[in-house]
Amino acid sequence: MKIGIDIDGVILEFASKFLEYYNKKHKKNISIEDWITYNFWDLVSMSEEEGKKLMEDFYFLDSFDEIPFIAGSKEAIHKLAKQNQIYIITARPLRWAEKTKNFFDKHFLETDIKLIHSRDEKDKTIYKREICINLGVNVLIEDNGQIAIQCAERGINVLLLNNPWNLGVEHKNIFRVKNWNEILNKIKEIDKLNNLEIKN
Repeated sequence: MKIGIDIDGVILEFASKFLEYYNKKHKKNISIEDWITYNFWDLVSMSEEEGKKLMEDFYFLDSFDEIPFIAGSKEAIHKLAKQNQIYIITARPLRWAEKTKNFFDKHFLETDIKLIHSRDEKDKTIYKREICINLGVNVLIEDNGQIAIQCAERGINVLLLNNPWNLGVEHKNIFRVKNWNEILNKIKEIDKLNNLEIKN
């Protein structure tokens, strides 16, 4: 099976680490529970340009390389990669490619995964739905509600990791999951169903 996996908010605890940086820099006290819109700049009423500049500044900090794994994600990816083709499909812009690749080379050195960026050097979006369709991805693990809907509408099974910024997103092809144990269990269910359909 071909599985697509987002990075920030799915593999790594990007939001909590970024909030530490933002709160310290701006003397605020925003919590994860407050983050109810996907784009951070909408939450704090700043422009998209200002928000992206803030993200870029965060990227260049040493602490960016210390963003912790979401519990169970690293072990699960190693496990899934043994029997599936894993595509890491991230909305990080292509100009972040070297740092992102170095991170995955460090933690997944002997694991067969392919890293794909869905935004180019200048932030132009390459839609994940098109990437998934072109690659033949069966399951996408995601935290962005809009992307989840776009992919689900095209017949892709989406495992949506439950977060305050994606509440209310629903579709017959979207399955909400709370953690990586639930993700692994749901992938087993989908894999069994696919095998039954092939046999029939």
